[in-house]
Formats: sequence, C-alpha cells, structure tokens
Amino acid sequence: MTKRNLIDLDALIPKREEERVVTLGGKEFNVSSVPVGVSLAFLRRQTDPDYSLTDAMIDSSVSMLNQSLPEGEQVDRAWFLSVVDGTSFETVCDVILLPFFEGKAEIKANLKRVKPEPQKTL
Repeated sequence: MTKRNLIDLDALIPKREEERVVTLGGKEFNVSSVPVGVSLAFLRRQTDPDYSLTDAMIDSSVSMLNQSLPEGEQVDRAWFLSVVDGTSFETVCDVILLPFFEGKAEIKANLKRVKPEPQKTL
C-alpha cells in the first residue's frame, strides 16, 4: 500500500466573513478578495529593476479595484492617478491592499503551525 501525503492548499487561502467595499472617485469597489495580479505585481518588483515599488502599488491597487467590475467599467492607471493625490497615495493604497497584506500574514502563520513533511523522492 502506498502512503498518501495530502497537503490541503485550500486551507491556506484566507476566508473573509464580510464583504469589503471602498469608494474612490465617486465609485464603489468590492475589494474583498485578492486577485493573482496583486501578487504578480509585487513579484515583478523583485525581479525587474525598472519596475518600482510605486508601480507595484499602483498596478496592484488597480487590480484590486477592478476585480468585481465588468470589463467596460474597469479603471486604469491613469484614472487611479487622477483621483488619488500625492499626499494620500500611500494611505489609499494601504487601505485597498489591506486584504493582501493580512492574507500574507495569515498564510505565514498557518505555515508555521502546519509544516508539510518533506517529500521522499525515488
């Protein structure tokens, strides 16, 4: 009989108990979950020297805002930068990206509690 080593990756995905909605530029946005584009923006920051942290914050914030919108209603970088001023940029991004940062912390905590056993190779 073969041993089975099951790692439940679904357990790593944070579950939200309530919907998170923000308003920006007179529009409402559901930012309850985190699209993959958010993580990709921050990963790109680590590998592309021409892609700044500011670029990652803008692109990931736009990705969060667009996640529940139909294609014709989505916003872009230009719209985002036109409604956010320089003094509030970092705070606005922090609020929009909060589920991403909370999720990363929760996943790290879960991984510390349940470390998968190393896989044996043949």
